[in-house]
Amino acid sequence: MKIDNLVHLAHNVEIGDHSALAAQVGIAGSAKLGKHIMVGGQAGISGHLHIADGTKIVAQSGIPSTVKKADTLMGSPGIPIEEFKKSYFGFRKLSFILQKLNELDQKLKTVSKSSE
Repeated sequence: MKIDNLVHLAHNVEIGDHSALAAQVGIAGSAKLGKHIMVGGQAGISGHLHIADGTKIVAQSGIPSTVKKADTLMGSPGIPIEEFKKSYFGFRKLSFILQKLNELDQKLKTVSKSSE
């Protein structure tokens, strides 16, 4: 097990063999991490939960509930990384999407008024 600097492990935390925690990770009380876990810097894990063997948690992610099968999690709350990437792509285009939605709304109002 490798633990970097400024990691906070609360009471009764269990960490499996061959796991690594980067700087500033915080793990709340009674959490149980499996074997071969990797946790990126500044990630947080809530207490009284279990993390499956082989799980990877990306830096600055928050894990609020039990992880039943190995996955790479990102975000807060932590979700599978592929799902996060799709969501982030949409988020980056949100202002464009809202602009187009407003334009369509205006056109719809114009069409509605002309049909009355």
